[in-house]
Amino acid sequence: MEYGSSVVMGRRQLLGHMAGGAVLLGGASSILAGCGGAPTRSPSRPTIVFEPRNSSAASFSSMLGPMKEVLAGFEQQYKVNVNVVVSPGTSGNIAAMIAGSGADIISDLDYAPYVQEGNYLMDLTPLLARDKIATSIWSPAQIKLYQQPNGLFALPDYFGTMVYFINLSDFDNAGVIYPDASWTSKDLVNLARRLSTPASGTTPAHYGANIDWDWVDGEENQWAFLGFGGSIINADGTQSTLSQSGSVAAGNWVYEQLLWPGIAAPRVLPVTGYEAQQITSGVVSMSICGTWDLLPVISAVQSSFNWDFLPFPVLPSGRFTLGTNDFYGINAETKYPEQAWQLLKWLSAETTWQTAMMKLLLISPALNSLWETWLSLLVSVVPILKGKSLQWFADAAQQGYAIPRTYYAYEDTAALGILNTFLSQLATQKLTSVSQAFALADQQINSFEQQAKGQAAAQAALASQLRAVTKSGGNFAAPSTTGQGVPYTDGSAYVQAQNGVYTLLGDGWDVYGTSDNCVFAGMPVTASVGEWSCRVTTITNLTCPHLSQWSKVGIMARGDLSDDTPLVMAEVTGQHGVQTNVRPVYGQGVKGNVAPDPSLPATSSSTKTSTVASPPNKSGLVSGIDLTSSNAQAQANYLLKPLWIKLQRKGLIWTVYTSFDGTTWTIAGPTLTAEMGGCWVGIFASAHNGSFGDKGYIRGVVDKVSFTPTVLAQIGQKGIPPAAGPVPSNWATAVAPITASTVHSSATSASRAASKAKAGG
Repeated sequence: MEYGSSVVMGRRQLLGHMAGGAVLLGGASSILAGCGGAPTRSPSRPTIVFEPRNSSAASFSSMLGPMKEVLAGFEQQYKVNVNVVVSPGTSGNIAAMIAGSGADIISDLDYAPYVQEGNYLMDLTPLLARDKIATSIWSPAQIKLYQQPNGLFALPDYFGTMVYFINLSDFDNAGVIYPDASWTSKDLVNLARRLSTPASGTTPAHYGANIDWDWVDGEENQWAFLGFGGSIINADGTQSTLSQSGSVAAGNWVYEQLLWPGIAAPRVLPVTGYEAQQITSGVVSMSICGTWDLLPVISAVQSSFNWDFLPFPVLPSGRFTLGTNDFYGINAETKYPEQAWQLLKWLSAETTWQTAMMKLLLISPALNSLWETWLSLLVSVVPILKGKSLQWFADAAQQGYAIPRTYYAYEDTAALGILNTFLSQLATQKLTSVSQAFALADQQINSFEQQAKGQAAAQAALASQLRAVTKSGGNFAAPSTTGQGVPYTDGSAYVQAQNGVYTLLGDGWDVYGTSDNCVFAGMPVTASVGEWSCRVTTITNLTCPHLSQWSKVGIMARGDLSDDTPLVMAEVTGQHGVQTNVRPVYGQGVKGNVAPDPSLPATSSSTKTSTVASPPNKSGLVSGIDLTSSNAQAQANYLLKPLWIKLQRKGLIWTVYTSFDGTTWTIAGPTLTAEMGGCWVGIFASAHNGSFGDKGYIRGVVDKVSFTPTVLAQIGQKGIPPAAGPVPSNWATAVAPITASTVHSSATSASRAASKAKAGG
């Protein structure tokens, strides 16, 4: 791509594109002279994995060499090895950290409190205090963004600020006096009107200005809200505040005075693209420009016209502009916390790395003390900047009116999607007023955030608990190769988690009748509405002589952890395909229903679903082998096709779904009623020991685990427990409240086997 093209690029893409721009400044080697040296690595040293900002950008490969050269100095000083890796993105980072892996220094995590509340990142507060580092060396606005009630979880990577880029040649041609630093919101409107010309024939429209207000980057327009005394969201990011009078006033200024009259363009235009292209192609006379835009802008503009920089205009409540929120944090699961802290401190609190990045990318620093160095560096590296008003970039940071973009706390993408829908309707005038649009968006976002808060809290709790299984899985006793107990084993089953894949080593006589026996890993929830799903990929007889036709691996909801609690479950069985089960109330037996193959059509009513004549194993889901002791096959895996299972709850009514792709779902039998308020939901496995006198374990593998309660509420009916019950003493637990254990009652093995033979499942 060439600078000045019509490709739309966001700030992160531009930064990645700039990485390849070091050659424009004379090549990386000359720029980094004196910054580092040839790496001296030793296999005996600790290795820290470092994920730099924008490492997922396509052009990042051009930066790997220079970065490693700079890092060599750190390696030599602290006697460690540093591996630079490409970011897997936010979801990839979280998945890796849940599994206890991932980079030691993380950069690519969308900000949200649940990332920090879920203990993904290390609290830096005690380390800063120990090393006597005051947070005042960075922008207070940035530090506030990473601060939570339970700690400070990140430090700034850099601090980019925004100013207005002014095409002074357009002012000359229109006979308009240049604005100065005292200009106001009224001046911006008046100047934009004077400098604008409507489209005529084949000549496109020319806009006097652009405005940081679009439906691509959503909240980056918050400077305008703040400038009129409003805001988009409240301080903790959990609630929309679009209906505030100041917010509506900002919207009226942007839409009624700038966008609707056609004298200002949004930051992204379909024809010319992002603001950098708007500047260089001459579509606008005054354009927003960030420090991250400097390299592409000056490379394209050069001396083609007279230009300069101005700070954002003074609005009724003061001057505000946008600052960046890029950061580095330490993976809470790092094996080398001290070395990781030394690297993070070197990146963010010291000067070597930041100075090198300033030289390579012209990127502005995180440290307040480096702004003057950055300004001098710009002029020395790019002489065309001499005499330009660069100080406004620094002024925005030093005077504290550059405000980092804040996010909706629990579901940034979806909440912004709601906001952007109404912004789009405003832009096309499908809505008649700003107040109408903002009121609708305010209501819808707040409703969504309330639901998302519960979902995020559950996801963070689940992630933390399942990660606890990973950390403590090695403490469980090793599985027996011969089996223990008759007819069931006792105390050695477990669940292991790695990279989102959960392996259940299951024994137990069954989950049936009035006394349950299984391995279970779950979490307490208080959701009366929600969906919980997983994918079963493997059922293998591990130490059992053969796999029972009624062995089970799947997902289960239990009123509590007692043997005869109300429950709903769906599982893949050894020979009978998918089965759904329900125990409606305490003390009753479990009722089962063989579910239809999800690849076959099913019709349903509110209470009943048609079933197919043949069980699913006849159509390829599970092997049709008749499993008896005479044809047992050691280590056989009878699940031939991975299967998704989903429990959906609406009050006391539960519906089970199955799917082969996780997208198209088939109702798996009739709806089920179980009297549960708060409950435990989790994955489980049971070997169904006893039917053939077998002993030992089965191995079930589950992935794609998703627990998404959408409304936090309790049923509250008489006789229904209002919350998940305590863990009974006869359940061996791992790190509470996750359970990874063998459950058994005091009933005799013989009575269990007898009742099981009568029940048939």
